[in-house]
This record gives sequence, C-alpha cells and structure tokens, in this order.
Amino acid sequence: FRLVQESLNNVAKHASATEITITMTADNRDEITLIVSDNGGGFDMATTNGNGFGLEQMGARVANIGGEFNISSELERGTTVTAVLPTKENTP
Repeated sequence: FRLVQESLNNVAKHASATEITITMTADNRDEITLIVSDNGGGFDMATTNGNGFGLEQMGARVANIGGEFNISSELERGTTVTAVLPTKENTP
C-alpha cells in the first residue's frame, strides 16, 4: 500500500501528469508485480539517479521484504516504478 501511496504522492508533487496507470499482477504463487507509471515530465536518471528520499524509502521497504525495486524515467516521457514483491510464504 505504501509503495502506491508514495508513487502517487510523487506524481502529484513532481510529474504534471495527465495519466497514471497502476498495474498489479500475480503471474505465479511466488511473487506479485506492482507497476505505477505516469505520462508526466519525468526526470533525467543520469543526473538525478532516483536519489529522492521517498524513492530511497520505497526501495528500502521492498528490499527489506526480499523484493526487487526499479525506477525508469525519461524527460517528457514519464516515470515507471516497478516492484516485484515476494508472496507472504516467500518473505524472508
């Protein structure tokens, strides 16, 4: 829940997006994939490198439960936050 909440807060504060897509899939019993993407202004990954405190906290939360966290963004093309989360029985 917090990943989606923080992602939406970031879009509202920084993205100037007109569209947000939230996708959650469970392709198998081992993991759930959460993707939050927007069509906002994005940011330059080379200079920003996703080092905002909120992004760091999201990554730390995902890592804490044994998941994978990724951010991709391009100027004027938007941002995508992806988290692959283990299911409860697969959580460390």
